[in-house]
Amino acid sequence: MKPFLTLTAFLLFGLLLAAQNDICRIDLGSGTRAAAFVNGENVTFDFEYSTDEVAGVRIFARPFTNGSLTPNYADSGSPLYTGSGVGLTSFTISTGTVKVDEIRFQLLTADQSVLLREFFIPVAYDFGENGVHSLTFSTPAEVGSFLNTEDVTR
Repeated sequence: MKPFLTLTAFLLFGLLLAAQNDICRIDLGSGTRAAAFVNGENVTFDFEYSTDEVAGVRIFARPFTNGSLTPNYADSGSPLYTGSGVGLTSFTISTGTVKVDEIRFQLLTADQSVLLREFFIPVAYDFGENGVHSLTFSTPAEVGSFLNTEDVTR
């Protein structure tokens, strides 16, 4: 009887390990982990996911400031994701001048009763009246960099 119970326990444990619920290849829409956004401007992320939950999963990306949900945030909600594929989610800060220092990604069951996966990505996103992000320069950084008092008119 003991070998049967042991074998059953190992099989059940193996089935739990085989459960596949993952989010990967997250593309931070701003192109960087540091950016400034105008209040109401969406920060959008695309990602790849896979799940073996028959009913599907919901995936959320929410802003955090100093370990808590950032005040005045609004997010895009989540459709039902099944199987594997590419997803899209976004959030914004409606009002106030705030700094988002982490983005929490959560993967939950379809009815949102069970948290399947959670992780944080550190960022430095400022929200307020002015925003600047996704900059590209036409000159290489080593050529386009100047010292504090260097004359740029030469």
